[in-house]
Amino acid sequence: GHKRALLPFVNSRRGAPDVVACLGDDDADVRVLACEALGRIGAVDSVGALFPALADADPRVSYASVAAIQALGGRETERLAVEAARSADVRVRRAALRILSYFGSSSGLEVFLEALSDSDERVRESAIQGLPFMDDPRAFEALLGAAKAPEARTRAAAMRSLAQCIGDMRASAYLLRGL
Repeated sequence: GHKRALLPFVNSRRGAPDVVACLGDDDADVRVLACEALGRIGAVDSVGALFPALADADPRVSYASVAAIQALGGRETERLAVEAARSADVRVRRAALRILSYFGSSSGLEVFLEALSDSDERVRESAIQGLPFMDDPRAFEALLGAAKAPEARTRAAAMRSLAQCIGDMRASAYLLRGL
């Protein structure tokens, strides 16, 4: 109980090692609070410790980890997210794609293109949702391809993503055709 009471008050990076230790606590609430604390105090050096939490059995911990990773950023984040996007764990792949989407880094484009053929439909949707944030013409072309997919959910996800690309006349044409 004392960890739950104290973690919200950690306000210095000096406490980061103790907070990182809390990521392995048995109590999911403590793990969530540890993720939040690391993001809040800007413990960029601890970003690597947050990635294993993407696979946490409790979805609240996974979401808190994503939020903390996005808050921290850093040089290692992109590399770790690209690795995580190729994980055997579906939850980790989806979370990694959300992280890469948030930063909109074109160097992660290959994992998005690979994820378009993932065996899990939700991973494919996560990839489609991230493509509008990639500053690369191949991302837009991939969205146009997804808009023609045989699966209705994939086409719907592509249409939602194309709605974020209104500056391109082809996006408008696909959206009108989709109606």
